[in-house]
Amino acid sequence: LFGKTISVIVLSDGDESVVVPNPNKQILDMAESFLNDVEQLIVSDEKALLYATNWNITATVFDLSVAAYVLNAGLRNVDLASILSEQLKGKLIEIPPTFLSEKEQKKIGEITLLFKRVQETMRKKIQSDSVEYVFDEIETPLIPVLVEMENRIFNSGA
Repeated sequence: LFGKTISVIVLSDGDESVVVPNPNKQILDMAESFLNDVEQLIVSDEKALLYATNWNITATVFDLSVAAYVLNAGLRNVDLASILSEQLKGKLIEIPPTFLSEKEQKKIGEITLLFKRVQETMRKKIQSDSVEYVFDEIETPLIPVLVEMENRIFNSGA
């Protein structure tokens, strides 16, 4: 969990995606500033994002991994490809293993364009299953708190 590096950052408004492989600190700072100007942020794994960046995200976050867990509490480590495939009714989504080539970068950009549609589907299911309170008031706000706690423990050497 600790010391992860970011191999690619993808920003999307739902219509277009911008893919930046191997972002440097300046690009990451610009991305953080941009993300704090949006109303809602859809991410595949907020906890991993926060570990890798140490960002302070002020936007409302919809975490696809947390939503998948809330909708099926028996799930443990759910990968993005599985979440997308399930929500898109079995359409097999393959995430590139690396993002080195232009083809792989294009693919991850296309995958990111699916996030909004998947978020809308998951939000409806969260509402119909009556687990909005669990998702919005317990699980989602808990992520930054857990990251902060784990970082303090790690940094204290405990």
